[in-house]
Amino acid sequence: ERGVKEYGFKYVWFHPISYGLRPDDRRCYPLYAKCLELDITVGMQVGHSAEPLTSEPGHPMNADNVAIDSPDLRIILTHTGWPWIDEWCSMIWRHPNVYGGINAYYPSALYPATVQFMDSPRGQDKVLWGSHGFGITRCKKEFLELPISDKTKRKVLRDNAIKAFKL
Repeated sequence: ERGVKEYGFKYVWFHPISYGLRPDDRRCYPLYAKCLELDITVGMQVGHSAEPLTSEPGHPMNADNVAIDSPDLRIILTHTGWPWIDEWCSMIWRHPNVYGGINAYYPSALYPATVQFMDSPRGQDKVLWGSHGFGITRCKKEFLELPISDKTKRKVLRDNAIKAFKL
């Protein structure tokens, strides 16, 4: 709350997998309520865990109930949802306020299904780019080299973040 009110934060990211929790675990709902109250976006890692933690909570479909229960909550499902890419695409397409982050992978390492979805009418307005600390120069260069339309590149690099974070 202090970060939002005093410093203009627009986003909170959390890692429910670290606690063995699914995003729809009721213990996470106070965080979602606070995000709604403050009108900020919440992001969470979905997909497998790179750490020695159970990956089951990372299924992107586990965010379905959160999006249904809180349709005004803006949610970003980060890390592409791999290896459950189809679930990730489904959640992003299905829910108006659910977005997908392609961070945590170099753009050249994205799976073809992720790139295809991002460039499709279902995905081009809902995917966000991020470097995830890999180095903005390389990540942006690789992103711009992806075989997707210039319109999609503009949306993923800029327009979708403006919408998702209410900038």
